[in-house]
Amino acid sequence: MIRMRILTSLLLLSGPAFAQEPHAPPGPAPAASSRPAQPTKGYVLRVMGKIVYLDLGLRDNVRVGDTFEIVRDEEIVHPITGENLGGRTTVGTVRVTQVFEKLSVAEVVSLLPGATLTKLDRIRMGNEPMEPPPQPQAEAAPNPMPTEAPEAPAGELAHNPDGVLRGLDVGLGGGYETKQKTRTIGADLLIPLTKRFSLGGDYGDSKASHADTTLNLSTTDSENEMGGRLRIYLGRWLRGGEDINPDGDVGSVVLDLGGGTRSLKTVTAPAQQTPPAQQTPPAQQTPPAQQTPPAQQTPPAQQTPPAQQTPPAGTSVTTTKASENVLRFGLILPMARKWTLGLGYNWEKNLSRVSGWLRYYTSAIDPDWAGANPDGKTGSLVITLFGSYDTKGVTSKKWMGVDLKVPMSGLLTFGLTYDTNQKLRRIRGGLNIHIEKKLW
Repeated sequence: MIRMRILTSLLLLSGPAFAQEPHAPPGPAPAASSRPAQPTKGYVLRVMGKIVYLDLGLRDNVRVGDTFEIVRDEEIVHPITGENLGGRTTVGTVRVTQVFEKLSVAEVVSLLPGATLTKLDRIRMGNEPMEPPPQPQAEAAPNPMPTEAPEAPAGELAHNPDGVLRGLDVGLGGGYETKQKTRTIGADLLIPLTKRFSLGGDYGDSKASHADTTLNLSTTDSENEMGGRLRIYLGRWLRGGEDINPDGDVGSVVLDLGGGTRSLKTVTAPAQQTPPAQQTPPAQQTPPAQQTPPAQQTPPAQQTPPAQQTPPAGTSVTTTKASENVLRFGLILPMARKWTLGLGYNWEKNLSRVSGWLRYYTSAIDPDWAGANPDGKTGSLVITLFGSYDTKGVTSKKWMGVDLKVPMSGLLTFGLTYDTNQKLRRIRGGLNIHIEKKLW
């Protein structure tokens, strides 16, 4: 009896445990996620317009359709307290379109007004749901990091720093030299052929007139120059994520080669002193000669032709013509997004000129050239300081000046140039017209 009570007590004590066993049948463990957790941060490797390269790929479990936010730590310092009032800001969103082993390609979905994406921008996982991983494909991209920029998307035109490929850049200008009163007009054309080559030509005409009162001579000097140029971009154009300016890739080298023919013409003639020539009326004092009754003496009065010899002297013109070849070599070095350095050398028969210039852009251009033309960002100011030295010249050996340009729109740029030496001062103005349509 006592033994039965002990067994009953044991069953009552162990009952709850036995009662719970049927409700917790053994079964398979919860299935682990077939997709490991994704990294929450990464960096932008390259920016090419609306296409960006990310440093996350298949090894990081990135899939097509994943979205990432572009974030930056904005620093806004209070001017009085010095406290940093900024913080992490979302600049835009990108969606993955291609995935490779160590990187992925994404397209820009949204971007804050006025914001631009740059190399080494930080990325983090977006809040949008991710698509299931696609089936593996046999083919793979031959080169996920192309050495050349891809073709422009449909509706967009490829270009190089000089404008739209196979488009046209036209420059018209004129100038005036204040002392010798020299008038100058000119025009130049430039056609961007490929991403690395641009071909162009130029024409200039100047004319100056001055008089020598001592020798009673009037001289007119005319100068015509016609030539061509070839511009070569040695650096890879539009390497995404790397800085650029309107002169080319920052850190690259641009060659500017040119040549042509210069024609000189000098016309020297006696000054047309018409008042002295009109003093022939004293020679018309033939009436005294007419006082002689013999009418035959009128022929001596007809000796006025010697007085008429002044017109032949007035029409005697001395013309001197000369022609010489011109060679030009230029080296353009984009140093930063807002700075470019240039060096040049011009060679002629009687001229050997070394030049240099430094250009500053008050506003940097966006990687996709939004709101800019080949001369710079619309509404900004482009300032160029330049100087030259002629190693052969006897006079006017040193020149220095400043050039100002204002890109007024995507198609027009206005420019103004002032340069001087010890004696002369020149003022020139110009207008550049950028035709963003393919000629062929």
